Amino acid sequence: MTKEALTQRLVAWSLVPGMGGRTFRKLCDALGGIEAVACAEPAALKVLAPFSKVVERSAKGLPLERAKKELEACERAGVRVLGLHDPDYPELLKSIYDPPAVLYVKGRFPFTDAPTAAVVGARRPSAYGRRTARAVAEALAFGGVTVVSGMALGIDAEAHEAALETGGFTVAVLGSGLGKPYPASNRALFERIAEAGAVVSEYPLDTLARPEFFPVRNRIVAGLSRVTVVVEAGQKSGTLITADLALEQGRDVYAVPGNIDSPLSEGTNRLILQGARPLVSPAQILADFGLKPLETRAFAPPPGDEGTLFSILGAEEVQMDDLLEKSGLPHGKAAAALVKLEIAGRVRQLPGKRFVRTGRVA
Repeated sequence: MTKEALTQRLVAWSLVPGMGGRTFRKLCDALGGIEAVACAEPAALKVLAPFSKVVERSAKGLPLERAKKELEACERAGVRVLGLHDPDYPELLKSIYDPPAVLYVKGRFPFTDAPTAAVVGARRPSAYGRRTARAVAEALAFGGVTVVSGMALGIDAEAHEAALETGGFTVAVLGSGLGKPYPASNRALFERIAEAGAVVSEYPLDTLARPEFFPVRNRIVAGLSRVTVVVEAGQKSGTLITADLALEQGRDVYAVPGNIDSPLSEGTNRLILQGARPLVSPAQILADFGLKPLETRAFAPPPGDEGTLFSILGAEEVQMDDLLEKSGLPHGKAAAALVKLEIAGRVRQLPGKRFVRTGRVA
């Protein structure tokens, strides 16, 4: 059987309701491998009682025609489909207990040989969490580490954006099909990652996001990463699932310590109590990979009004009113200068008319 035909059959099996990564792994163990499952007809699997529901749902035959149309749609969309048999399927992901039978990929591929680290955390992080996620992702990307995350709002998005802004490589794992990226508000980020990095999913193109997909998605985030960094997480945060999966997969987990009175630190502090390594500096992770930290980018102070505002801004966010008061600039001039600084990549605007510098003065 050709590689293409095998991929089509794996896609067909993945379309059968109930055929998740764990079930597929069990079938492989029972029948003797990926190709044996891909080539097996549903009727021949009736002897496998544990998989009776999956077999019943495919009793009339595998949806090969639907799989063919899915592959054609992917080709039109510039999405590559990798089966577990494909030599380009990421080895690190293949080594987990329940890798997806097929992986949909858009962007630069194959993945680089660079080490990988997941940076994950709360969807509604604190200002400290946002700053930390960006600092960690930026340092890792500068050091040559691929930053992996789930493209969710909050920490995930901050990590992806920081990696992109440094010119580093980042991979986003979606809990939806690549044709229906979620959340919709991150569509522009999705396009940027697909252009400069890669976005992946185990779901067919037009699959809409569902709550139950995200915990399952997290095993891929952890599976693609040699190290997982949890920046902020509440006591019941879904991010802790990613950390638990990473530990189950035998991967290192770092947690950023936080204030003991902050709900957003309950999860990370508990991870440290349970044995996760406290992250004091991204240099720890780079050292694990045998890499040296590269110097954070430095900007020469810009001239004129931009320089005045840039000198006031720092790692802490500053409200627009405070900027006006400290700079003495009228609102119109300050707004125009801030736009120029944003375009130059020297300043970021945060919700609530708050601004923060993205680099240090040379």
